[in-house]
Amino acid sequence: MIHVAVSKHVDLAGISEAASCGESPGHVLNDLAQRMKLEVHPPVSEEACTRADRMRARIYGLPRHWATARYLAETLTPGDVIFATGEDVGLPMAATFGYERLRPRLVVFAHNVDRPRARLAAQLFRCKANVDLWLTNAKPQFEYLVRTFGPDRVRMVPEQTDTRFFRPGRGAKEGTRPLIAAVGLERRDYRTLAEATARLEVDVAISAFSRDATVIRELFPPQLPANMTCRFYAWPELLQLYRSADLVVVPLVENRFCAGLTAVLEALACQRPVIVSRTSGLASLCEEGVTYAVPAQHAAGLPTGIQHMLENPHVAQELAARGYEWVQRGHTPRHWVNSIVDALTSLSPGPKQLTAV
Repeated sequence: MIHVAVSKHVDLAGISEAASCGESPGHVLNDLAQRMKLEVHPPVSEEACTRADRMRARIYGLPRHWATARYLAETLTPGDVIFATGEDVGLPMAATFGYERLRPRLVVFAHNVDRPRARLAAQLFRCKANVDLWLTNAKPQFEYLVRTFGPDRVRMVPEQTDTRFFRPGRGAKEGTRPLIAAVGLERRDYRTLAEATARLEVDVAISAFSRDATVIRELFPPQLPANMTCRFYAWPELLQLYRSADLVVVPLVENRFCAGLTAVLEALACQRPVIVSRTSGLASLCEEGVTYAVPAQHAAGLPTGIQHMLENPHVAQELAARGYEWVQRGHTPRHWVNSIVDALTSLSPGPKQLTAV
């Protein structure tokens, strides 16, 4: 049996219903469930956490992830395969399953494991022996995992976006000035974006929201320029923002994972031209020739790129067309599901878990 452990509660049924109505993108676990017989395990409740779970969480992860690992260790059988969708839940499972003489086979998706705390945890929890297969979508993470665990234990999988929801369409831009869209908070550098666009004849709309005032202070300038707005966009509004944008900018600080990739894929799926910061985590993307890459945290390079794209619409349109085709060729939900099915069935007893495509 294939099992999937997720890091937080996900309303897969509700997402599926909203997606079927065109109100939101779908979830790839619903797509995966159409290909494989599987059971999804959300984290257990906080009430189920023990003192030992809280003590272990001081080393790595959250108490509910340790409690979930304990529950699954008691529930699963050696013939099962468990897919942890992130190292935050996967590493506690590696530690917990390691105490079992016969254990389920463990597959862990690594988002950002090449950092001091996670590297120490992986060593302490004997992940070389207790994790059967690592998956990742970032080249720096892949290289670290290969060095640490060997090439036979690591696979690259493509990141994806729901191309059934994010697709080209008519925009509804207000005003006559060019519209620049930016989306997301993770490792973003909106201070540099504000500096780069404050004196340009453009409007900048940012889709981002956080209740954490510290996050806002770190990512944004003390006062937004007059031509910049920031608010939460519901899914239909976000789709319309992408479609209305003359240009999508993904400004990032340096990082070694795929921060910003989701926004890039969503914009490209809507066939919009994208400017992205060249980080270690997105170096492979920047080599594909489907985005306009600028140095990270470079206030001079960003306005130059923006002006170049706005003053040469044919260049922007060609870039957007290449990006759209690139997404369709390798970064749809189908491509992700195919990669995950191949990885999980390589560890399962046989093809009995599969159903017809």
